[in-house]
Amino acid sequence: MRKFCLFVLVCFLCLGAFSQEITLSFVGQLNDSEYCPMDSVVVTNVSRNWTESVVYPDTIIVVGGTVGNNLNIVTNMGLEQNVPNPFDCETRVELAVLKREDVRMQLLDVAGHVCAEYTGSLNEGVHVFDISAANPQTYILNAILGSRSYSIRMVNVGSGCGCSIKYSGLGKGIVRKFETTNEFELGNDMQYVGYATIDGDLVVSDTVEQSLTENQCVTLHFTRSLPQVETLVASSVTNLSAILHGRITGTGGSSIIACGFYYGTSEDDLSQNVTATLTDNVFSYELADLTFGTTYYYQSYAINNVGTGYGEVRLFTTDSSLNGHDFVDLGLPSGTLWATCNVGATSPEDYGDYFAWGETVTKDSYSHVTYLYCNGSTSALTKYCNDTSCGYNGFTDTLTMLQPSDDAATANWGEGWRIPTKEEFNELLNNCTGTWTTRNGVNGYLFTGTNGNSIFLPAAGLIYGAGSPNVGSRGAYWTNSIYNNPVSAWDFYFNSGSCTTNDCYLREYGLSVRAVCITAPVVRTKRAAEVNSSSAIIKGNVSYDGGADVTERGFVYGTSEDNLTETLSCGSGIGNFSANLTSLVSGTTYYYKAYAINSAGIGYGEVKSFIAEDNLPVDIIMEDGIALDVECGQLYNFYDSGGADDNYSDNERMTATITSVGLIKLSFSSFIVENSGLGYMRVYDGDDISGITLINTYESTSAISTYTAYSGMMTIVWESYGSSAGWEATISADCPLVRTTVATNVTMTSATLNGIVSDSGIAAITGCGFYYGTREDSLLQNVTANIIGNMFSYELSGLASGTTYYYRAYAINSEDTSFGEVRVVTTGGALNGHDFIDLGLPSGTLWATCNVGATAPEGYGDYFAWGEITPKETYSSSNYVYFNSSKITKYCNDSRHGYNGFTDTLTTLQPSDDAATANWGASWRMPTKDELDEMKEYCTKTSTNQNGVEGYMFTGPNGNTIFMPVIDVNYLVIHYWSSSLCLDSPSNAWFFNIFYGANCDTESRHYGLSVRAVCSPGQN
Repeated sequence: MRKFCLFVLVCFLCLGAFSQEITLSFVGQLNDSEYCPMDSVVVTNVSRNWTESVVYPDTIIVVGGTVGNNLNIVTNMGLEQNVPNPFDCETRVELAVLKREDVRMQLLDVAGHVCAEYTGSLNEGVHVFDISAANPQTYILNAILGSRSYSIRMVNVGSGCGCSIKYSGLGKGIVRKFETTNEFELGNDMQYVGYATIDGDLVVSDTVEQSLTENQCVTLHFTRSLPQVETLVASSVTNLSAILHGRITGTGGSSIIACGFYYGTSEDDLSQNVTATLTDNVFSYELADLTFGTTYYYQSYAINNVGTGYGEVRLFTTDSSLNGHDFVDLGLPSGTLWATCNVGATSPEDYGDYFAWGETVTKDSYSHVTYLYCNGSTSALTKYCNDTSCGYNGFTDTLTMLQPSDDAATANWGEGWRIPTKEEFNELLNNCTGTWTTRNGVNGYLFTGTNGNSIFLPAAGLIYGAGSPNVGSRGAYWTNSIYNNPVSAWDFYFNSGSCTTNDCYLREYGLSVRAVCITAPVVRTKRAAEVNSSSAIIKGNVSYDGGADVTERGFVYGTSEDNLTETLSCGSGIGNFSANLTSLVSGTTYYYKAYAINSAGIGYGEVKSFIAEDNLPVDIIMEDGIALDVECGQLYNFYDSGGADDNYSDNERMTATITSVGLIKLSFSSFIVENSGLGYMRVYDGDDISGITLINTYESTSAISTYTAYSGMMTIVWESYGSSAGWEATISADCPLVRTTVATNVTMTSATLNGIVSDSGIAAITGCGFYYGTREDSLLQNVTANIIGNMFSYELSGLASGTTYYYRAYAINSEDTSFGEVRVVTTGGALNGHDFIDLGLPSGTLWATCNVGATAPEGYGDYFAWGEITPKETYSSSNYVYFNSSKITKYCNDSRHGYNGFTDTLTTLQPSDDAATANWGASWRMPTKDELDEMKEYCTKTSTNQNGVEGYMFTGPNGNTIFMPVIDVNYLVIHYWSSSLCLDSPSNAWFFNIFYGANCDTESRHYGLSVRAVCSPGQN
C-alpha cells in the first residue's frame, strides 16, 4: 500500500575515532488513540539549518559527510483493514511489527467463537495473512502483539471456504534510496512534522521539537475531528423570508462534504433541513414561504469524513409589520391582516386621526363646505357618484370603491395598506368574538380571532363640523365602499350594546380608519410529474393571495439553480397550477420554482429540480406476447382461463415477465386455481435459474404476501398438470431511481465517484453510496456518501495505478435499495513505462500523457510518416516506404492510386506499421479517426503555456487533462496522425488538425507528423 505509519531513522555518527548507531522511529497517531498511516516525514535539523523530506516509496536516506544515517520505513504498524471488504470467502490483511515479538491472531464470528487462530514469532516488518471465512456474516479479526491488541471488522458474503488464517510472508520491504550530504550529531536541535492522507484529505501532524539523543521514538500526533461551525445572525428577515448564515471555523482536518441548516418553530424540533453552497468557508440559504410574525430556530451544520459538526442554535422572528406599522393575523378565512392601531395612532388605545371619506389628510372642520369631492352642497358630488341627482351638474362616474390615491391608509402608511371593504368588516364581525371592554382606561371593542390573536378598536367617536369626536361611547370606522345613496359611505359602527356593518354616514363626516394590509402571496413549489427525456410537468400552488388579487402566477426555471432565467406564466388566482416544459435536453438537470404576484409584490416557492430522462414504466409481457403498461400501485389480475401453451408433457405453463427501472415489489392479494388443480408458482429474479416457490398448491394455497426483485426483472411462472391459474397482485416500483454518472478527479491512486437520484420514490432517501471493485461481476466493496440536493459523490483513495475499476451507485429509501448502471474508471498509470490518463470518455479510451518519442508532456517527440515506425531526416514521397513512383504499395482501396493497379482491404494501420505499437510495445497504438473525434467532442480545448511550451490543454468530462504541444508557435498548429486511411483518397490519411478549430483532416501519408498514442481499458 502507498501509506506507512512508522519511519525508522538509523544514524551512524562518526565522532572522532569511533562510530555510534542511533535509531529514530516515527509513529503516527490519530486523535491520540489510533495509529495513523503516514505519507512522509519532514526532518529539520534546527542547529545545522537543513531540512530533509522523506516521501514514500523512498525508504532509505543515506547521509554523507561526517554523519551517515539509514531511514527504513515500515508500513502501518498495527493491523490494516482487510482488502477486499466485503469479501467472497477469501481476503487479505497486513500486520506491521515494530520489533521481533510473539503474535497471536484470532478470527471470531458474531457469537464470539474462535473460528481460526495463528500463533508465531515475527520479525520487524510488514507481514501478510490470507483469511478464509466459512459463512456469510460479520467476523472480527484480533491481532495480539505483546501487550498491544488490534481489531478489525470484516464482512463475508460467500460460503463454503472454511475458516483459516494463513501466513503468506513479508509484504513490501525496502524499495529504493536517495542520497544527501546533510550532517547532524548528538545534541542537535531537531524538528519533525508528519504528513498523512486520510480519507482523501492531506493532514499535517503537530510539530515535535527535541534534541537528538540516542534511540528516540517520536510520536507524531494527527487530529481529525468534526467540523467547527458557527451559526451567524439571520439577515434580510421579512414577513415571509429570511437568509440564514453559517461559517466554518475549523475543518477538523478533513474536507467539508456538505453544509446547511436545520430549522423549525421549536428549539426542540429542528426537523427541517436545507443544504447550502460553501464559498470561502461561509454559506447561506434563503428560506422562503415562512409564516409572518413567527419565531424560527435554526442551527448551522457541516459534514466532513469524520461526521457532522453543529453550530449554536439561533432564532429570528419573521416581520409582523409593514412600513413600520404592526399587523396581526386573526385566522380569518380570507387571510386578511389587520393593523393593531388606528391610522394616526401609536398604540392600540390611541384614537388616531379622523378623515372624511376619500380624503387623506386631517382638518379642523368636517362638512360639505370643506369636503373635497362636492361643490357647495352634499348633493353636488364631483367623484364617486353613480346617481345624477347627487352629482354636480348631473355628474356620474363608475367608481364605487376608493382608489389608492384617495385611501387614507395607503396615503399615510404607504403601499400595501388600505381601508377595509364592507365584506372584510363583515368577516371580522362574523369570525371573531367581539367584547365591549376597557383597555388602559379606554373603552372599545376587543375582537379575538379563532387563532387566539386579537385587535382592540377604541370607541373614538366621530366628528362633524368643528366639534369634538364624542369619544368613549361609540366607534365609527370607514369602509372603502360608497353607500346605495352615493352621498354616504358604509362604515363599521359599534357601541356598548351592539356592532354592525349596516351603517352609513355622510362622506363629509370625520371617522376613524383601521387599516388592513396585503403581503406577497404564499406560494409552494410542488414535485414535477410525467418527466421524460424531452418534457416534464412542473407544479405549484398559491395557498394565500396576501390580501390582494393574484394577478399572475407561474414558474421561473433554468439549468442552473442560481440562474433561473426562463419564465412561464400560468394565469392568475389562488390554488394549484402547472406548466408543461417541452424541448428539454436529455440528461440535463432542470431547476424551477413557482411564483405569484399581487399588488404587494412577488412571492416565491422553494427551488426544486428534476432530470430530463426516460424513467421506464413497469412493463408486463405475458407468454403469448401481449405487453401491458402497468401503473405502479394499482391492483392487477393475471388470469388465463385457457391455460398456457403445452410446453412439455401435459404441463400447463403460464409466464409473466415484469421489468422496471429500479426494483419491483409484488404484493399478492389472491390466488386462483381452476378445478382445485395442483401446481407450483415460482418467481425468477433476473437471470436466476433456480427460482423461489411462491405457491405450492400440493401443500397450501397461501402465497408469499410480498416479493421484491432486485434485478429490475421478475418472471413468474405457473406450472401445473392441466389446471390454469391466476393471481391478483399490486405492483410497485416505488424505490428510488438512481443513475451512476462519470467519475471525476481521476489520478493514479484516486477517483471521485458520482451519482444522481432522479426520483426518491415514495419516501425520502435514507442512504446512498457506491459498490465498486476490479471485476464487473464482483462489486463487493462499499462506500457510503452524503447526498446534497439530488447528487452524491465519494472520493476513493489508495487505488492501484493503471487499474480499471467498475462501480455503480445505489440509493436507499424506506421501501428498498435501487442501483444505477455499472460504469468504469481507469486510474492513471503506466504501460511499458509510458504514462496514460483516463479522460472519462464514453469509449473508455486511455490517452498517453506525452508524444511518442517524448519524455514529458511538453516534449515534441518524434515525427513519423503514416505507416512508418522510425523517424528520419527528410519526409517526401520519394522516400515513403509505401510509395513506388508516387503510387501506393499498401493500404490502398482504389486501383487508380495503386502501383500497377494494386489494391488491398486495409483501412487501419496494422500493428507492424503503427508507430505507437512499434516504439512503445503491445497494447499501445495510434488513435483511430473516431477516437480523435470523440476527444474533440467530449473534451474542452484551452490554449495555454505549460513550462514555457505553447500548446493546448484538453480537459475530459471527468476533469482530467492531457497537454499537446504545438509545432508552430506563430499559428498554434498541432498535427497528430490517426491510424485511419482516407477512403476517398488513399494517398492521404486522417490526422488531428488544430489550426482552424480542432478537427480531423486529411494529409498526404508521406508527411512527418506527431503521434499521441492510446490504449484501452484492460490492456494495462
